Amino acid sequence: MKEMKTVIGLTGGIAAGKSLASSYLKSKGYEVLDADIIAREVVKRDSAGLKKVIQAFGEEYLLNGELNRAKLGAHVFGNQEELDKLNGIMLPLINAEIDRRIAQSQGEIVFVDGATIIESGMSDKFAQIWLVECEEDTQLKRLMMRDKLSEEDALKRIKSQLPLAEKKKFARLLLPNNGGQEEFLAQIDQALQNLHNEAKRLAAKD
Repeated sequence: MKEMKTVIGLTGGIAAGKSLASSYLKSKGYEVLDADIIAREVVKRDSAGLKKVIQAFGEEYLLNGELNRAKLGAHVFGNQEELDKLNGIMLPLINAEIDRRIAQSQGEIVFVDGATIIESGMSDKFAQIWLVECEEDTQLKRLMMRDKLSEEDALKRIKSQLPLAEKKKFARLLLPNNGGQEEFLAQIDQALQNLHNEAKRLAAKD
């Protein structure tokens, strides 16, 4: 009988440390699907996805045959109706591609790394959601340093995301990242161990 895959959603607030967690999981040999990369690939040059977006928004959002992401992003930012229209095209494409890659994956455990998997209504896709979190002061400092932003601009980006308290309602596991890297990665190691122990217990029952 074919083993069932355990699919885990990995998410977190901006500059909280999700990318570090994702890189570490890859280094441990786990397959990690990056929803942000997939979002780019489904509207690549000559794709059916790109054709749908251009039909909906117009050829002015093409640049040398590719989607002008900056221009489209500026257009939908702060315009909920246009953002909903874009999401109505993009989310089914992204979901379908993620499902296809999960089906093709070889590992028993597959992670999907996505900053907005909860906001996008994708949480039901996952057996568990792991949420990387940190205190807002820490998040603010990291974001200002990483993206060279003013405090005001960094706060705007943080506030534009779903509040952490709301994200926690969907999370099976919280991964605080307020201290050193070694401490953070040790939490991931423990979470992986717990995951494998749980799988062994379930297998023993069968």
